[in-house]
Amino acid sequence: MANKIKVFVGFLAFIALFSVLMFFNSFTNSSSISKTAKVTQNSLSFSIDSDIDNDGLSNTEESYWNTDFQNPDTDGDGYIDGEEVASGHHPNKVGPNDALAEAKNLTEKSGSLLVAGLVEGSLKTSSPRFDNSVNSVIDDLFYQSSINHDKTVLANIGDVQIITTDSDKKTVDEYLKKMSPLLRSFWIDDLKGFVYILNMFQELDKTQDYQNPKFTDAIDNEILKFKNQIKQLETIEIPSTWVKTHSQLISEMQSIAKNYLLFRNLGNDPMQGVVSYITLGDEFTDKLPLLLSRYSLNK
Repeated sequence: MANKIKVFVGFLAFIALFSVLMFFNSFTNSSSISKTAKVTQNSLSFSIDSDIDNDGLSNTEESYWNTDFQNPDTDGDGYIDGEEVASGHHPNKVGPNDALAEAKNLTEKSGSLLVAGLVEGSLKTSSPRFDNSVNSVIDDLFYQSSINHDKTVLANIGDVQIITTDSDKKTVDEYLKKMSPLLRSFWIDDLKGFVYILNMFQELDKTQDYQNPKFTDAIDNEILKFKNQIKQLETIEIPSTWVKTHSQLISEMQSIAKNYLLFRNLGNDPMQGVVSYITLGDEFTDKLPLLLSRYSLNK
């Protein structure tokens, strides 16, 4: 919930900025006035959650894909829009070159959702549905961010490799004796790196220069550090009773490295960068310490 509140506040700022830009553009772009007026005059029954043409995409999603919300097969290729998205194809492009990109730009997506919501009215602060509409958009952004995270690939890191051994008292004691100082070293080093990245991010936030080589190189170093740590953990023999915890630890470290990689792209996708930034904070203050505490509590 805390994560959603943080993004909620950021999205409110995004709405305010976007509304000002729309107001300014209305004086410089007469076509935008006529288009807005046309939508208003038609008084379309346009709910962000409904699916007028029954193609599997809600009206908000139709806006994101730039498809016709009154035509179930926008590109006329014989496949309805919802089926194309579900199967990884663009609903507004005729094949065969209509495959979707591996990840979505959250900033572009939030902009599309914002346009739809402002035109339809539910994302105007005066709307009685404003809070619910913003929550719906935030949920959608977190969902898309999780997809982007899952599809992010770490070079030279594959599936978790586990070497198991017996789980007698001697083997467990040896395992914990080896893991405790190793993880303590990892934690101190990783936490220092995280604090360094956050301090740098706060400084860059003043200039918005998120593609600064010093910033991207520092993140690359953290990602490389996690890759090396994961490889070390994969070489350790694990008692059968500790396989689950050990695997969870490696998976969490992989997750942190992926979020660093998404955060690194902050300059090209600010919204994804913000979500990844928030998630990294949770991973370093909650998820990873919880896993590490299992080793200190069971020494």
